[in-house]
Amino acid sequence: MPDRHHKSENWWLRSRRMFKMLHQVRFHMTHDLPSSHANITDTKCLAIWVTPPDFLHMTVMEMASCRTEADIEAFLTHLQESGTVPDLVDYTFHHRTRLVKPILSYDATAMALSFVPAAGEETAVGNQTYCNEGDRYTYHHLRRDLFDRLTATGLLMKPRYIVPSAHITIARFTTHDGFMVEGSGPDAVPVVDQERVAALVERIEKINEKLRQKYWPQENGAMTAKGEWIVGQGKGLELCKGRSFYGGGENVITGKGFP
Repeated sequence: MPDRHHKSENWWLRSRRMFKMLHQVRFHMTHDLPSSHANITDTKCLAIWVTPPDFLHMTVMEMASCRTEADIEAFLTHLQESGTVPDLVDYTFHHRTRLVKPILSYDATAMALSFVPAAGEETAVGNQTYCNEGDRYTYHHLRRDLFDRLTATGLLMKPRYIVPSAHITIARFTTHDGFMVEGSGPDAVPVVDQERVAALVERIEKINEKLRQKYWPQENGAMTAKGEWIVGQGKGLELCKGRSFYGGGENVITGKGFP
């Protein structure tokens, strides 16, 4: 399991919204762990670390990563003195943007629920008033505008990742336990169990098929409310600092949301 007490500090803007689909995906992934690792309360035997519900979030803009606590406090003081913090965290109240088509993505290190910016799909019943300008203003525009406002204060941005992404990390692979078998060579060096990896990928793709059927736009164009995320609905952006550990850290201020 990653070291929760790593001394470097981060600073970022994030958005939260709890989806029923998140709990469904997380249930499937923990439920289908190899039987020898099924006890999710014993972290020593887990190959997969599942993100706690309170840590689930989407990072909209990371401003600094792996810096000292003094550095982060200096950045925060600079931003507060600029007077732009309320505008940043409330930005989604006046600039509505949608994310759609949730899908479970994965690589060798983690799994995430990923979205794409809406591009003309139908809006769910009840949400039309929030998207009366269509999808001309996208999630990419939101990130661009936040970046411009931050750099206009003179802040030198130092994020880890530059490529835009809209995802919620739901799990991380922490060890190879459950995915290794004894090799056939004379030294019997453990090797990756291709069958178990294939079984995990197959399970993920089955979940994705259910996500497409239930939460993507239907054949008649209809969109379920649980299949779209209007960023800022429920609460505005959160300005966070500290040791993030995949979603932790200290919430400095939360912006204004809408129903």
